[in-house]
Amino acid sequence: MQTNEFKQKVLPLSKSMLRFAALFLKDSDASQDIVQEVFLKLWQIKDELDQVENLKAFVTRMVRNKCLDHIRAGKKWVIRDTLEQKRDEKTEDYDPIEWSETSSQIRKLIGNLPEQQQTVMYLRDIEQNEYNEIEEITGLN
Repeated sequence: MQTNEFKQKVLPLSKSMLRFAALFLKDSDASQDIVQEVFLKLWQIKDELDQVENLKAFVTRMVRNKCLDHIRAGKKWVIRDTLEQKRDEKTEDYDPIEWSETSSQIRKLIGNLPEQQQTVMYLRDIEQNEYNEIEEITGLN
């Protein structure tokens, strides 16, 4: 992959990568560090990226693996409050007490799911990936 092609195909994935890293880490600095590390690795292997069928799935899997490495290194895993983020983007008129209770219940339920199910829910419901992309990213079928 040439430099211009890298800029056109890989760099636009940065927001998605950062959001995905934030699923695992509540620390924006750590999320940015992980994304930066993945970009560095992608740059180092840019000549091999032409062989990748689904670049977005490949990149997301790299971010996921780096996040898991970070977690294994002793960092606490916290699911990001994407529900409140989506609320801020889409809703202006809501009952804050009802929203807080519902949001808290949903976070608690999601937090009780196994890590893989939480990841699949995030990829499907927040990132709106297709099932085949989720399969590529997670290795699940």
